[in-house]
Amino acid sequence: MSAAIGKAGNHLTVDTSACRCFSAREQRLQMNNDAGSITLAGPGRPSRKCGDCAASQSAALTTHAVSLQGRAFRGSGTDHKLRRMAPDTTRVLLLAADLFEDMELLYPLYRLQEEGISVTVAGLDRAAVTGKKGHGPVDVDAAVDEVAESDFAALVIPGGFAPDKLRRSAAVLDLVRAFDRSKKPIAFICHAGWVPISAGILKGRRATSVGAIRDDMVNAGVDWVDREVVVDRNLISARTPADLGPWMKALLSAVGDQK
Repeated sequence: MSAAIGKAGNHLTVDTSACRCFSAREQRLQMNNDAGSITLAGPGRPSRKCGDCAASQSAALTTHAVSLQGRAFRGSGTDHKLRRMAPDTTRVLLLAADLFEDMELLYPLYRLQEEGISVTVAGLDRAAVTGKKGHGPVDVDAAVDEVAESDFAALVIPGGFAPDKLRRSAAVLDLVRAFDRSKKPIAFICHAGWVPISAGILKGRRATSVGAIRDDMVNAGVDWVDREVVVDRNLISARTPADLGPWMKALLSAVGDQK
């Protein structure tokens, strides 16, 4: 069933109680601005999106945005959720697990959002995750087995100790292989090279990483180079948090080329 939509003045309510397309976080979302507000309400149960509700939701939000004369919505940490439901919005998948390198997750998350790109954070399950330096909890939007490569323009894998957890998931490795088969950008940094190593996509490719896993990269058949960012076709790799700026510039350029 599709979501019920109601409007009173400049306040739009989308009731998802009859639908199971929206995550609990989306159902609680409320965005306000000077002219009105949007509320998503409903106790529905998290599951994959259905095209019917996604289409109804997008149409409603687009209509409301026009009625508010294009004014920007303001929210605390959930803005990407609203963008994600808008039509023709670029979407990027970001993999997360506990003990991620804090800045290597946070910087791409907010830098991509700053460019109007929708970011979905996918974890091994739906539990929130915490960085190795203590940042968090960071909400997870979906489990890795609930997302598909076809819904996203690119994949981002932060480093830290999280990649050692992610590389053990068959669903994660299948996702990585799917992005590579589709020649979509895969951006990884620091210890995140462990994930494409386990996915078996690095043999014969040029890449970089933190020096601590250089031997792992070389043993996987990588032409390893010590450079702030290395781009080899769809693979975009970087060494450490000091290289976040060039790494994101390369990713944004690659995503822009797909439009």
